[in-house]
Parts: sequence; C-alpha cells; structure tokens
Amino acid sequence: MKTPYSYQLEVANKIRDAIDNGKNVILEMPTGSGKTFTALYALQIYDHFMVNTRTVSQYQPWEREARELDITYAGLIGKTRVCRKPYRKVKVGNKVKYKTSKCTWTEKGVRQYCEEYAYEINYEALREKGIYRYCIEASKCPYFELKINQNAKMYLSTYVGFFLNFAPVKHHIAVFDEAHNLMNLNDFIEFNISKEELLKLIKHTDGAEREYLIEVKKFLDGDINTIPIPPTNISEETEEIYDALKEYDPEIWRIYRDDKKYRMKPIDPSYLLRKLDGYQWIMMSGTMFSDDYIQNVLHLSNYERISAKPFEPNIQYYLYDDEKLNYNFSKRDGLTQKTVEVVKRLKAEDGITLIVVSSYQMAEWFKGVADYIETPKTKLDEVKKRGLIVAVARGKITEGVEFVENGRSLIRRVIIVNLPYPQTNDPYFRDVVDYVTKVWGQKTMWKLMNEIAYITVRQAIGRAVRGPQDKAEVYFLDIRFRSLFARLGLSEEVQL
Repeated sequence: MKTPYSYQLEVANKIRDAIDNGKNVILEMPTGSGKTFTALYALQIYDHFMVNTRTVSQYQPWEREARELDITYAGLIGKTRVCRKPYRKVKVGNKVKYKTSKCTWTEKGVRQYCEEYAYEINYEALREKGIYRYCIEASKCPYFELKINQNAKMYLSTYVGFFLNFAPVKHHIAVFDEAHNLMNLNDFIEFNISKEELLKLIKHTDGAEREYLIEVKKFLDGDINTIPIPPTNISEETEEIYDALKEYDPEIWRIYRDDKKYRMKPIDPSYLLRKLDGYQWIMMSGTMFSDDYIQNVLHLSNYERISAKPFEPNIQYYLYDDEKLNYNFSKRDGLTQKTVEVVKRLKAEDGITLIVVSSYQMAEWFKGVADYIETPKTKLDEVKKRGLIVAVARGKITEGVEFVENGRSLIRRVIIVNLPYPQTNDPYFRDVVDYVTKVWGQKTMWKLMNEIAYITVRQAIGRAVRGPQDKAEVYFLDIRFRSLFARLGLSEEVQL
C-alpha cells in the first residue's frame, strides 16, 4: 500500500484534526505534490465521504489513488456515456439535450426497463477499471446501482451533480476538487436561448402553450416583469424553459439580451454555495482564494486553512525590467513586435516555453513564431508538446493540459506577458461587481480583478512544476505585475 511523504502526512493529520473539531477545510497544495492522495489518506478513516469534480473525466485521479489505498467507491456518471440503447437528441434553445431519463425500450413487442438489469456492484472490478470502463464493459447496465449506492466509502459526483441535486447520495463530508473553479460556479446554471429558436418554438406550438411562449418572449425582452405561468401538458422544450425561468429572482439574477440571444444568470457568486449548509466541506486546489474573498464574497466560514508548497524552491522568478513594458489596454498598441522579440530572446534552449496572454487576440501576435497557439476551438489532445506554446489565461491549456513525459515536466520556462485581468466591459462582470460592492465595500472592482488575476497566474505557473524533480523559470513581462507580487508572496524573490 502506498505510504505518504512527511509533508503529506502532516497535511493529512491537520485535515483530520479540523474535521474532528467540526471545522471545514481550505486545502492548498500544488499539482504534482499528491493533493488527491493526501486528501484520501486523511479521509479513509471515516465511514463515508463524497468527492465532487468539475467533470466526470476528473474522477480518474481519485479512482487511481483509491486503488492504492483500497478504498471502495461508486458514483454518478452521465447515462449518455454508458447507455446500451439508442437515445433521443432534443434541441432546447441553442443546446442539444440527450434524453434517456425513462431508460426504457421495446424489444419484440415487450417493454424493457433498464432498472431490471441493475445488479450488485463488483467493487474489485470497479476499482481495477474505474467507473466509465466498468460501465462500458459490464454485461448489464450498472448505472442505477452506481448512482444510488451508499455502501461504498467514496461517492464520486460532479459540481453539477451536487449543486443541482442530480446526485441522489449526499454524504456529510463533501470534497470539492480544483475548487478555484467555484468562482465561476454560476456558469453551470446560466440559461441561454437564441431569439431564432424561441420564435421557432412559438411558431410550431398552438393554443395555451403558444400564448405562454409569447409571454416568455415579452418577459425576456423586458416588456413585462412577472414570470409567466405555463399551462398543463406542455412539451419538453417548453418545460425546460419554464424550469430555468422559475429560478429567476430580480435581486440576484440578471437577463442579458443582444441581437441573437437571451442569457439569464445569477450575479451573486455565493448563490449555489448556500447549498453547503449542513455539510462539512473541503475545498482543495493548487491555488485558493484569499480569506477576504472566501468570507465576504463566497460567505463561507468556520474553516481551517491548510497549505503545503514543497516545490516552491524549484521555481525562479524574474520581472523583465529592461523596457518597462506596460500592457494596460490603452497603452498596448505598438507592443506587438517588441513583445515577440522579447519572447524569442527568452525562449528556453530545450523543452517547452509556455507563453500566457490574456486574450485570443493577443495570442495571434505570435503567429509564425509559436509552435502552437491556443484558439477557442482548441482540443486538448491536439496541443503540441514541444517548442513555444501560446496559452490564453483561463483557457483549456492552463487548466487542463499535462506537459509531462516519463514523470517529468517538459516546461522549462513560463512567460506571462500581461496581467490576466477579466474583461471589465462585460456587462455581467459589471453587475457582479455592483452586487459584491454591497458586501465588500470600496475598490471592489480592483480587489475582484486582482483575485481573478492571482488565481490565473498561479494556475499557469502550476503547469511547469509537477513534481519534486522539476525546475522552472517564470518571467513576468508586464511591469504592473509589481502590484501583484505581495499577493503572490514573491516580494523578496523576484529578480530583475
């Protein structure tokens, strides 16, 4: 059985002490330091706990470490991934939904029910294969037994499964992996529908349902203030629209409209986190929010902050001070060629040099120079793992690509071009700032922007050092990074 390093054992004991004393936990450990193993090592002494990840694919590290510690597990997986029978595609708004909810079909004139094919879980086979492969290779559908199983020590779910109540099993201890993503938790409940699609629904319905959809359009256009009530016996498409609209609260939600679509979303960052009441939670990530943000914006309390940064001595930081580059939006013109020349000079002689910029437009500066440039359509499996790679802050590369070979990181240098602030002209961001100002007071805009920039920078740096044997250099080009050094804990460590 795998045993912990001394720093992992120290963290595990602190987690247990916090839980035993009725506290929650904020856990900060860099990727590659064994964060998942450490958490499982700490939690294995308890009867049951649940782990929530952003996506089902992120179950894999938890399944792998559970095998090492002989921990049984079950959990939630999308039916469309494992369904043995054809399922229907239904377009709702501008999204395609997969309907398998009834899990029935007709075979030789006889109605069949998937629930009847559920069977007792073989935990040994499940640990060996993982949930997805186990479901695919099983002779009968194990979906329901995995979903409702309360006997396994660990129950795996997703953020959506937990916060939108799709997961029927809720253990008292709830872990949230890569919890820095909870800053964007409201993205999961954002409702979108194109104006064209709504008009088509109106055109192809009749009677009371059609009148209801006309009232929905008036509501989304801002012509009426009251959410319309639907008639009985409406279509699935109309029912899903109503399910979204009935969550609307004018104090917390906002509706955005442009020429093509409607968008509805809550502006309170703590909106879904209220569902944590009654749980003991562990928020874990390589980078977590400040206590100020956690307590005053996310409204989370009664926690112990536990951190370990065993690889920090392996990173050398530099501020490019030669030309006093300032990438403030109003001063950015004319910096394209100069930036490209600086990056070419700083490129590592071997391995990968990872360039991080704040937008896809800036990424285009490096056309003809970079070996790979991230775009909105980037797929993780197509990213090259050599040379000069340009990534966009908060994009797929800085959040999900592993540049590792034979257990070692391929990244030698990370060059962060400019402060990765969010787009302040986004009306949703402006509304969030206005809402948060009520509880956070003056200078909320800058505090929120710096919080987002800090998380983004730390995540980018974390791509480079994935284990104790890795070393990397980090270069900041934007002279404004000086304002973030104290938050990054680098004031005394940055060379010019």
